[in-house]
Amino acid sequence: YTERIEQEQLMILAYKDALTDMPNRRDCYREIEQMEEKNIHAFSMIFFDLNNLKTANDKFGHDMGDKLLQTMAAHMKSHFCEDGFCARWGGDEFVACVVGDETVAKDKLSRFMDDLEQENKSGDFPFMVSAAVGQIRSEDDAPIDPLLAIRQADALMYENKKKMKEKARSLS
Repeated sequence: YTERIEQEQLMILAYKDALTDMPNRRDCYREIEQMEEKNIHAFSMIFFDLNNLKTANDKFGHDMGDKLLQTMAAHMKSHFCEDGFCARWGGDEFVACVVGDETVAKDKLSRFMDDLEQENKSGDFPFMVSAAVGQIRSEDDAPIDPLLAIRQADALMYENKKKMKEKARSLS
């Protein structure tokens, strides 16, 4: 019995991020394998890069950085676990996959961004809470390999991040 419990705990550790209690990259790969086995081709892949983690850690301490990551994860889980999956890709990067209709993905992303805006209004963080986002769409009649979709969404996220930085510089 003890050995079985230990095995179950090791499996949880292998597929969960300890800090955020989110699925990790390894679990994301497992989810993608299941999508491929089920021949799921209609999905939106969304790549997120959390802004200001370095600021949180350097100016306010790692507890604040951990709080920021945990807050991001909580919002991700509340919006993206249903109709797909989400995972902490690594560091300050996250990925979400929404299976099915594109409008569902757009609605989830919009509500997620609204949550981040509410974090800014709450005053819980002494800096802006935001994320750069890249999204790519795969359709049944024009399928994209899910791992390629992640790479493409990641590239779009970097374009978005660059635009966000340019906008911030122009405002200051």
